Amino acid sequence: MQPFKVIIIGGGFSGAMTAYHLLRQDKVACAITIVEPKKPGLSLGLGLAYSTTCDEHLLNVSAAGMSALADQPDHFLNYARSKDPAVKAEDFLPRKFFGQYVQELLNSAIAEAKVDFHSFSLVQQSALDIEEDDDDDDEDETSKPRLKVRLDNEQFLEADIVVLALGNLSGKQPAWIDKLPMTSAHYIHNPWNTEAIETIDSNDSVLLVGTGLTAVDKIIELKARGHVGSITAASRHGLLPRRHLDLPALHPQQLNWEERDEIKLSALSALKFVRQQSAQAVNWQAGVDSFRSITQRWWSNLALGEKRNFMRHLQTYWDIHRHRMAPSIAAKIESYQKSGQLRLLSGGIKQMQQSKTKVAVTIKERYSQAQTILFDRVINCTGPQSKLKAIDSQLMANLHKRGLIAPDPTGAGINCLPSGEIIDGSGKTNKRLFAIGPLLKAVLLESVAVPELKGQAQALALLICSAKL
Repeated sequence: MQPFKVIIIGGGFSGAMTAYHLLRQDKVACAITIVEPKKPGLSLGLGLAYSTTCDEHLLNVSAAGMSALADQPDHFLNYARSKDPAVKAEDFLPRKFFGQYVQELLNSAIAEAKVDFHSFSLVQQSALDIEEDDDDDDEDETSKPRLKVRLDNEQFLEADIVVLALGNLSGKQPAWIDKLPMTSAHYIHNPWNTEAIETIDSNDSVLLVGTGLTAVDKIIELKARGHVGSITAASRHGLLPRRHLDLPALHPQQLNWEERDEIKLSALSALKFVRQQSAQAVNWQAGVDSFRSITQRWWSNLALGEKRNFMRHLQTYWDIHRHRMAPSIAAKIESYQKSGQLRLLSGGIKQMQQSKTKVAVTIKERYSQAQTILFDRVINCTGPQSKLKAIDSQLMANLHKRGLIAPDPTGAGINCLPSGEIIDGSGKTNKRLFAIGPLLKAVLLESVAVPELKGQAQALALLICSAKL
């Protein structure tokens, strides 16, 4: 019997863990290929989040909550303690250490896979397109691969199943860049371009467009490199992620969300109720964390219009409370603000253009007149894009053009089932094309962090095997 050919496009956490679970099962023989372009400093299993070389980039969840295996909650903590017995459950460890953990998991699964049953390969190319064999004359749909993945070297890989594990995707040219050329030496479009970050002089004045976790990472990285110039972070709301407790609860307080049928609340009513419950809890963090026990059910019951309202008006406030900074990171950010090294601005960028050796940026803050400020460098820290038309990906553009994917009705991510099965442009569920991670944000709401992704990867591997069985 021919092995089931599974191609996973993307070699970050989601792709690596999907491969891990496929290799660990013994029901279906799989020939697994991960397609991941070769990039400096980016190794299999790391993705953008865990490929950082900055020791001060920490996990946003304590060690006790970072197991990559849903059925072994202490797995990462035990791994960390095997390397250093002094590690505590409440410690926020370096992200690159977690990347090492993921890599070792995948490598062990590859090494221990059943001989003559599973196979694994890595193709270091970019996937540009997927062609679908629509030969309806073949009575046995499982007799031959039905998908062909086109690579940037013009070769094709055949597959029975393709998984889009693309992680967080960057956007195209932002509107706010205005008259400043994308190619300007003063502008860094990709904040994870280490070589570009290293060209920033320690005295340069820097503008970070965005105040989320990406901006926090860049502040920490710049300071770790000895940066002493001024740093300004600007966004529409001017809000930073909140901080974790110094001693986060290892067993979050469970509040009773079911008595008033909260899973049917509107977006605004749910926000008010979370605030009420948080006020009654030991701390607001407990209220927010306890809501996660019903987040998916509440979101699935929410009307389309309510989902759109949430994404437009409330998403920012949810994100800054849900995705927090490690306490030590938050303390550093606060100290930089107090010393004047870091300034936050809330408002919109009205104009940006080259001005001799600097960039002139006009910002209109709330309740204030517009002001023009000169910066040596501008870094795009607006974070990943979720709108299909705004994503800078030839693969996604080609799949959309072919009708293999379509935007979710909310406008964020792609149309798919919570299981990851993709719904194409005609409204038909594709049983051979799956997605995992941020592409499922619109249907799951929470689909970007390890606590959710580890369950997705395990469930997706089971679903893929059931497609063969």
